[in-house]
Amino acid sequence: YIAPFLLATTIVANTLIVVVLSRRHMRTPTNIVLMSMALCDMFTMLFPAPWLFYMYTFGNHYKPLSPVRACQAWNYMNE
Repeated sequence: YIAPFLLATTIVANTLIVVVLSRRHMRTPTNIVLMSMALCDMFTMLFPAPWLFYMYTFGNHYKPLSPVRACQAWNYMNE
């Protein structure tokens, strides 16, 4: 139940960080590292989000994923 709220908060906060730190007068080596960290944090939550919604928010966590390709995609997106 908390994952959608965390996803929205993470995307909004990290998008604002990237917008601010990518401005011309804000480009320093430290800010580039911070911007990269914000992007990695956002993508860490964004890539597995469709699978997490399917499995846990919609109540499918007790059902096995039927095609083998779906199981492989679950492993790739969550690892």
